[in-house]
Amino acid sequence: MSGIHYASAGDRSATSYGGDLRNLGAGSVERQRLRPDGSIVPRNDFTQPSRNRTNVRIQQRVALPHRVAIDVMAEAFNVFNRPNWTITTQEQSPQYLKRTAAENRTMQFRVQGDVLTDTGRDRGSGIRDQVRY
Repeated sequence: MSGIHYASAGDRSATSYGGDLRNLGAGSVERQRLRPDGSIVPRNDFTQPSRNRTNVRIQQRVALPHRVAIDVMAEAFNVFNRPNWTITTQEQSPQYLKRTAAENRTMQFRVQGDVLTDTGRDRGSGIRDQVRY
């Protein structure tokens, strides 16, 4: 069993107006900082809410006869289901300064079979290849 806890006091977030008024090609947030009134949107002016999440992983290998093994793994992300909101910082968006996304609890499971076989090379040394299914 292993786990990790991540805590953040709030990351700085790039803010933008949301349009390329200088026709420079709207590929970058930096190019979208000019407002229609001529003022500039401050760079990284917004701090996102704090984040807390705990991730846990449980893993077990089960040996079976005939050099076969099964690996079983379960992972849970954001175990305590804290919302960890992201707030939209594009001024032209209808969702400006509203919570628009969250990291919710998720889980994944994996079962994997392994077969250990001899390589045919130097059988006396115990060198084996691992074949996964």
